[in-house]
Amino acid sequence: MNETNSFVSIDLQMMQALESRMLQLKDEITESINQKGVRASGRTAASMYVENNGNEITLYGRKFFSAMQYGSRPWAGINGSCSFDTFRNIIRQWASDKGLNFGQHKEYERTVSAIAMTIIRKGSKIYRSGGYREVYDKAVDRAFADMQKIAIDKAGTLLEAAIWQWAKSDIRVTI
Repeated sequence: MNETNSFVSIDLQMMQALESRMLQLKDEITESINQKGVRASGRTAASMYVENNGNEITLYGRKFFSAMQYGSRPWAGINGSCSFDTFRNIIRQWASDKGLNFGQHKEYERTVSAIAMTIIRKGSKIYRSGGYREVYDKAVDRAFADMQKIAIDKAGTLLEAAIWQWAKSDIRVTI
């Protein structure tokens, strides 16, 4: 096996090992979402996917993923991407997914509107309390530590392979 193929093989093995660990992280976050009771519809967990383009491995999720841990901050203003009616529909769906019952139709609609307006003006309850709900930070820290070990181990293997390749060659260095 020539030197270039050895290095490509090690790079491929490292990327596969890193991708495997990233997929494990995705599963750990999904499990944490379910255990912490933050799951409503399951769309956040379902939105996560891992992409390996050969040079980097990325874990993607929904736009407001961090709200699970830190809550939602007050809105600077309702912008074109989400009107009050649209946000109220989001709250309505959230309540439905959570199985919450706010009474009869009129009372239900008032409660949904009040929740939406409170989040818009003041932020979510967890945000207002300065709270933090550990959902994924610890899992991410563990995964990064594991991935560093994987990279160092594979890089060490790569360096060792290069040294052995050089040692086996007929190249002589004279000083």
